[in-house]
Amino acid sequence: MREDLKVDPMGAIVLENYLLVSDLHIGIEREVGLGRAANTEYMLKKLEILQDKYKVSRLVLMGDVKHRFDLRDIDLVRWFLWKANDRFNEIIILGGNHDKGINFINKTEIKILDSLEIGNYILTHGHDLKPQNKTLIIGHEHPVIELGNGFTSARYMCFLDFDDVIIMPAFNTISPGNDVLTYHFSSDYLNNKRWDAKVYISDETQIYFAGTLREIAVKLYGDIPEI
Repeated sequence: MREDLKVDPMGAIVLENYLLVSDLHIGIEREVGLGRAANTEYMLKKLEILQDKYKVSRLVLMGDVKHRFDLRDIDLVRWFLWKANDRFNEIIILGGNHDKGINFINKTEIKILDSLEIGNYILTHGHDLKPQNKTLIIGHEHPVIELGNGFTSARYMCFLDFDDVIIMPAFNTISPGNDVLTYHFSSDYLNNKRWDAKVYISDETQIYFAGTLREIAVKLYGDIPEI
């Protein structure tokens, strides 16, 4: 990845004094039968580990903080923000397509913005993607890649680098993600350049550069698949 970015295998990016995580989808536990706060508590633990590791004081939640489109899990989202606010000096939420009502939920000093410019980058959730004069960092797409040998397969979260757009994986580990070898991105702009994306795979302990998506597809299928 780029020299001015630290990419962590837990699914985060560090840019200057900011820790970036995307697509927490707080409340998704309810849909898969887990304890109501199980994934939320795990994400808080990951944030603690990342803050201790990188000594950052600012947190950017890159959209889709909550999972449901209604306010059903308002208390769980507030609890998460309250706990995170104790840990970080500043928290910024970049509103995502799932975050309707987040202004009502937020009862702290947390800022809620559409986008944030830091150095050479513009940060935004990515559900309304518009190319900019700087590199975009987005979430929204939940990229994973499924790799196998014909007998077994596994799905890995991944970061994608399109040169002018970097896509982060979902920080929550419950969402199955979208396999970038077969998935239609929500933006035609990304679909038109998909095979040039550089792929950085994470097994949650290390980051591996796997080549471009085109190179991976040719190795797996012998050619670029029709999507």
